[in-house]
Amino acid sequence: MCRYYLVVPWLRKALGYEKMFYVAEPSCGGFDEPVVYVAINGREYYFDGDLGEYVCTVEQCYADILTFWEPGPYLVDLLWSRDLLDVDKLYQLAGPRGRAVLAALVIWDGVLRGRSVSWGRFDPYREDFSGWLDYVAQWTTAYMLEDGARERFGI
Repeated sequence: MCRYYLVVPWLRKALGYEKMFYVAEPSCGGFDEPVVYVAINGREYYFDGDLGEYVCTVEQCYADILTFWEPGPYLVDLLWSRDLLDVDKLYQLAGPRGRAVLAALVIWDGVLRGRSVSWGRFDPYREDFSGWLDYVAQWTTAYMLEDGARERFGI
């Protein structure tokens, strides 16, 4: 039996369905769309009757994007919606790369804003995030500064 799901982050669902990529078991094969082949066990997905596809939960979608896809464009989604997500679950569902990207985002957010921002209970310092800090900074700094940091720090 071939198990798979479509990764569509909640913002794309809200603003208009746009296919991203599939996550499928290695035995599936034959996808015409972009696909990542991995073991499906332990991943969170369900059948969405409106889309007519199996799709992942919000946290699983962002975990997969951070782990397998180009995460930059979606980092702002995480900044704006961190209070709506279970960030600890996202961290748990992500692979090593995804956890490192998320840790870099949390660290950069705290450094740039000069305060501790609630991102959940996980410890971002447990991850090797240093290779992702510049990347995260390029994608998110302007959005973080728009959130009041310019006034606080005179930037």
